[in-house]
Amino acid sequence: MSELSIIQQIQNSEEIVSFFGYWPTFHDDTLEDLSHDFKNKKITVTLSSQEKISHWTFEFSNISSLIVQEREEKWKDKTIIFGIEIKKENDDLIFEIEPSMGSYIKITSKEILVKKLF
Repeated sequence: MSELSIIQQIQNSEEIVSFFGYWPTFHDDTLEDLSHDFKNKKITVTLSSQEKISHWTFEFSNISSLIVQEREEKWKDKTIIFGIEIKKENDDLIFEIEPSMGSYIKITSKEILVKKLF
């Protein structure tokens, strides 16, 4: 499956493509927040983009796994993104944040919704 067809499975992905003119890698952007809503069984990731100043929230539902690994102790309070990769495996979407510094994050879910905050 092509990257474009995978991205099109993300709800509201056209908002990112419209804003940037393409689907970005989020290189050198900052992970602002990672939160879990136990009541609604959702995980939310908020990113701050440096390329065009903006904040984006990715909301994950029907989650099967979450992995967070600290890569560097001195950067545990801040994650700078090297790149984001989104893959499809069976019915799951796999969202991976590879850090330049900070934490590696991998979320496996059935659904992803993206929203622009400002």
